[in-house]
Amino acid sequence: MMSPELIFLGSLCLFVIVVLGLIVLSFFQGLRNFEEVLAHGIETDATVERKFRRKNARFYVQLSYYDLTGRRHQSTKRVLPSEFHQLQENGSVKIVYSLKNPQIFSFYEDVARARELRKQQPN
Repeated sequence: MMSPELIFLGSLCLFVIVVLGLIVLSFFQGLRNFEEVLAHGIETDATVERKFRRKNARFYVQLSYYDLTGRRHQSTKRVLPSEFHQLQENGSVKIVYSLKNPQIFSFYEDVARARELRKQQPN
């Protein structure tokens, strides 16, 4: 029979592995979504519906926008403090969303910066 200390240690290790796996998965999902926007991006204006902070001191904005078919999309996105303070509730912000998956979007400035950096890289 295993000791309670070994069971606790094994459970703790399993928990850490699962949490790290979720963090890595989330990171790669974000990269994949950004690549999707870079490849199939359509520019539009979004409305900042709400700005808020969570108890974990992270900053969020809730945006809504319409795709080419006229369908409304609403999403909450974590942002940097500098972006949070620049955006105004009920204001407009330029975004780029994926034509293939319109619920996936990034801020226009981020996409423009990434496209410019790609142009500068040798093939």
